[in-house]
Amino acid sequence: MNLYWPVYKNLETEVLQLADSIHFCDGQLRVYSIHIADLIVRCAVEIEAISKDLYERLGGEMEPKDEDGNDRDLYFDTDCLQLINNTWKLDKKELTISCATMYFEKAENVKLIPLHKSHKRGDKGSRWKRAYMALKHDRYGSLNKGTVENLLNALGSLYILNIYYADDSFDAGIIGYGALNFTSQYESKVFTPDGVGAYNLHFCREEADDTCIVWDKDDNLESAVYIGKYSDDDFKKRHFDWCVDQKWNRKRFDQSEDVKQYLIQHPEDRNKEIKDVCLAAGGKRLLNEIVIDTASTRQLYSKVQVKLNKDGKVYPTIPRYEDEVLEKEILKRWADAIDFKYKLTR
Repeated sequence: MNLYWPVYKNLETEVLQLADSIHFCDGQLRVYSIHIADLIVRCAVEIEAISKDLYERLGGEMEPKDEDGNDRDLYFDTDCLQLINNTWKLDKKELTISCATMYFEKAENVKLIPLHKSHKRGDKGSRWKRAYMALKHDRYGSLNKGTVENLLNALGSLYILNIYYADDSFDAGIIGYGALNFTSQYESKVFTPDGVGAYNLHFCREEADDTCIVWDKDDNLESAVYIGKYSDDDFKKRHFDWCVDQKWNRKRFDQSEDVKQYLIQHPEDRNKEIKDVCLAAGGKRLLNEIVIDTASTRQLYSKVQVKLNKDGKVYPTIPRYEDEVLEKEILKRWADAIDFKYKLTR
């Protein structure tokens, strides 16, 4: 149960109402008021509470000692946020301000990294946290720190912490069958969390892991709150199908009389790729006879998920399959193909 989420939604609603009164744009980030200051303090109080819960969940020391071994207070920043940022890299996570009633244009104002330096104290700490500390101890003298900019970063920090507190991951539908169905309960009307997609896979060896992902040049895994991916079962199936195809193609290659004759005449090509030898020995006709991609036709409807990015890990590590397992699957698929062809001719 996430008791922090309803509080966040109430705070977000108040910020949206504020955006009806104040034009949220690049030139208004320094606008301040007692109401904005109050919202910052309320966001930060929630951040203190939720960060201590997350700290305990991560196994943090709930009864810390000072250098002399005496009991001391538990600090939400240098203790709790420090551990949280070290573990999940939340100080790298990005949000985009996507609200239709907020009119920021500069990239640095649209993209936020709200928990950046949140675990540090003093002048090295994040601006919103310094504002909170100042407002908490001297509301009147520090009122000019109660700005729109600090409010959005405090609210964004609370939003990210809520997502991680809820451990929010969800199914996103099936690729190849209509639109993906995003069903997260933790959507914001102000922010869109950064995300990356790990759908482009390139298998090139008998083992598989995250090194099989082909990232787009603009992808930044470290800043992503969410990772779009195939389900672990579908990832395993994709790799298994690829391994079966490679084994099956190798058998056809080794048994091909055209290939045998070509390699007798061109022994220097024995270590070349199957594709290159086939093209040299018999052109596209031979290539199409030997290299068959059954994996792509077996993976038309893959289940995909949106996973919370905690450690940058996307897919499980799959060890090499035993030859007997692949051989058994080849025989099964060969039998299925013959049976299917027989049924078509009846």
